[in-house]
Amino acid sequence: MPDPRGGFSLWEEYLAQAEAVLATIANERRSFRYEDFLADPTTHLKDLANFCGLDRDAALKADAAAARVDRTRSCAFLSQPELMSFYRQVKNSPWMKRLGYADLA
Repeated sequence: MPDPRGGFSLWEEYLAQAEAVLATIANERRSFRYEDFLADPTTHLKDLANFCGLDRDAALKADAAAARVDRTRSCAFLSQPELMSFYRQVKNSPWMKRLGYADLA
């Protein structure tokens, strides 16, 4: 298994950059955790369609799109011992705590 530290560091870098850019933008925005999306894809897709000002048909298509979402991917790492070990190492990082990932397991 490849070492996940590089990917995790890159994720933290992307988050820091995204937050810095978003701080300069006054417009409304939507954000949500991947796991929250997987738990209720229909609601999130309809909310995004509405937020983007898409027509009613786009919101209705959210049901069809949500049916194709693989909800089993939520916290899929929990079943992999190597990834659980890595999770224990990083779960108390500032980003993990801030985004609600510190207490998944």
